[in-house]
Amino acid sequence: MDLKGFGLSDKPRNSPYTLEAQSSLLAKFMESEKVKKLTVVGNSMGGAIAIQLGIDRPDLAQHIVLINSAHDPKMFNTQLRTFVKFMKAAVPAVGLFAPVVNEKSVRFYLPKIYGNENYEITTEDVRAYVAPYMEGTESHRAFVAAFEGMLWNNLTEHLKSIQSRVLILWGARDNLLPVKYGEVLHKSLPQSAYFVHPTGGHHLQEEEPEWVAEHIEKFLGPQ
Repeated sequence: MDLKGFGLSDKPRNSPYTLEAQSSLLAKFMESEKVKKLTVVGNSMGGAIAIQLGIDRPDLAQHIVLINSAHDPKMFNTQLRTFVKFMKAAVPAVGLFAPVVNEKSVRFYLPKIYGNENYEITTEDVRAYVAPYMEGTESHRAFVAAFEGMLWNNLTEHLKSIQSRVLILWGARDNLLPVKYGEVLHKSLPQSAYFVHPTGGHHLQEEEPEWVAEHIEKFLGPQ
């Protein structure tokens, strides 16, 4: 599903994009669909939201799968923080940042999130990433708001309260969220299983879908 502010979902202005807000919205969606228990799989920011759901609603998140998951503001490097500051400064004024997000710039940036140098980035991949940012600047505002929400929320302090079974998958070549944080997350969740792909990057589920699927299937197999 596309969370609020991302993909093709609504991107309302002056609406909270914190982890708590996204977790609450996800829980309401599950309740409206009459889903009692399920496995929540999240990558990066989506992982942080999955963790927050596990904290807020352990009755709904029976299992949690975290793929290169954000959980601690210390994870974000100076380059990424500077990028977001620039984005925040440009967007509210006159949308100066919007023209910078195009197929050319995205194609330049995408290789940085993949660990395997031979991973083929197709035109369809590029256009899928660009699409939400072609409708004005609301997507930019939403992204900045969501990122800032993570900067003010250190989930590490609350991990011990998670009752769900947890699977952690990480790419050893993740340039955005280094693998050392996967090890920290694993140690903070004694009930977790942890696996690292030697050549995977930040979007492990795109680079190594079979590897990810295999580990999830084993994790969800007969207990």
